[in-house]
Amino acid sequence: MLMIRRDQVTALGAPLLETIVASLVDFLRELDPAFVARAGERDVRSFVIEGVRRAGAHGIVRCCDVGRYLAFMLTLGAGFDADPRHAWARRILRDDRLAAAEKLEHLLDAAKVL
Repeated sequence: MLMIRRDQVTALGAPLLETIVASLVDFLRELDPAFVARAGERDVRSFVIEGVRRAGAHGIVRCCDVGRYLAFMLTLGAGFDADPRHAWARRILRDDRLAAAEKLEHLLDAAKVL
């Protein structure tokens, strides 16, 4: 029986994570070049990694969905999901009845009426 140890999974996952982060940095560069220029490459990477972590905590894990989540972070603030001013967003993101894509659609619909 083939066994994969945790350290092997971590080692295999690192290059994939790097590819995803690079892709999302490129997405932000297209979405908001001024933000990327202002923040700098290192801070944008940190922003993306934090966004991947925060999105994942809400069950949002597909790269395209994480990109949409990052767009909300740019618009509403990096910690919008915990910000009391955006309690409406927190309610949507914590709704376990919704799939990840549905959460993002509900966020978009609710943000349109703000």
